[in-house]
Amino acid sequence: MKYRVLPLAGIYILLLIIIPSVIIGIGSISMSIGIGIIVFISIYLELPYLKEFITHTKLGRILLCIILLIIYILITGFISIISDPDFNTYKFYESILLLICCFFGAISGVSVINRIESIRFDYSLKYCFYVFYVTGFISLIGYSPFHHGLKPIIFFSEPSFYAINIAPFLLYVVIIYKFKIKIFILSSVIILALLLQSLTLLITVLFCSIIVFNFSRKFIIFLLISSILLILFSGAIDFTYYSNRLNLQTDNNNISSLAYLSGLERVLIVFKEHRWIGLGFQQLGFIGDQGEILSKLDYVGVPDLNLTDGSFVAAKLISEFGIFACALIFIYVKKFYKIYISIRAQVIKGVIHENYKTVFFKCCYMMYAVDLFCRGTGYFTPTGFLFLMSLLWFALYNSVEKNK
Repeated sequence: MKYRVLPLAGIYILLLIIIPSVIIGIGSISMSIGIGIIVFISIYLELPYLKEFITHTKLGRILLCIILLIIYILITGFISIISDPDFNTYKFYESILLLICCFFGAISGVSVINRIESIRFDYSLKYCFYVFYVTGFISLIGYSPFHHGLKPIIFFSEPSFYAINIAPFLLYVVIIYKFKIKIFILSSVIILALLLQSLTLLITVLFCSIIVFNFSRKFIIFLLISSILLILFSGAIDFTYYSNRLNLQTDNNNISSLAYLSGLERVLIVFKEHRWIGLGFQQLGFIGDQGEILSKLDYVGVPDLNLTDGSFVAAKLISEFGIFACALIFIYVKKFYKIYISIRAQVIKGVIHENYKTVFFKCCYMMYAVDLFCRGTGYFTPTGFLFLMSLLWFALYNSVEKNK
């Protein structure tokens, strides 16, 4: 069955990605307001089915986990309040409230998606991908109605934010599509990444390639095409940007590299100060030593850049939750590997036997690695919300039914 109009699922997912980013562009200082709107939409869509959902869904373990997590956050927060007079109490309680809302919004969201026909959901995801794909190329003219930075991408303020938001959709389509279309999509996104000067988007393509290609003739073909593209576009590309971006030396004045190093430095400072339970939820940038690299960022003209988000989510998570965060990241990596093996086995056989919705949420889970380890803007982001939805999907609706 073919659909000529975008189903509700596609509209919902597009809004989930676009609204928080646009909210930033029109004057908000964080994505929290945009995420709050998404939570409201998710719960509103679920309200007509609330009674049925409560009756037929086993929420006991999930609610218990949420309660235990909130208790842990409160305990570590109270410890930090006692020891640190600079503790931001308002930010702490506001973020806990938003976190609880996000849990219920994500539960509502996966319930809404669960009722959608699998093939219709697949169509919606492909539609969303092409919206973001075309948006990237249109943005090469350098204009955005919502953002006014150096390299705005229509809905997104910069290429790195565009990359982390398109990542799960890019992985999904290259898993689903046949080999020739995979090659075309990944090759064209490489061109886009080079023209936008986005290392994050290049890393995203690399992640996708490792997941969907094995080291065979097909992978060699992809490498050859990528090499040809690099040669063809070498005259239009400033490769010094990438060499500076990858130079993780403190004497490098590249702003992105310094921001990343600052995140790493503050993780080390937390453990050097023996803060084994971390600074406390949402306290990075408010308490503790900020490090020397942040001072250098002030010197090069970008004071307090990534002060509260650590440049990537793992840095923020470990700084705020210490050893507990390290354990969570280990669990994430272990689950990532299992999903990776599962997806690769299906791609190599050329048969996707899992429900399209399960495949998409596996993509959301895996591509959150870009936020975690490469470039992230905190917990309350569109990709963070999709990651939370993926965890709840695995817990509630991890169906392995064949696609019809």
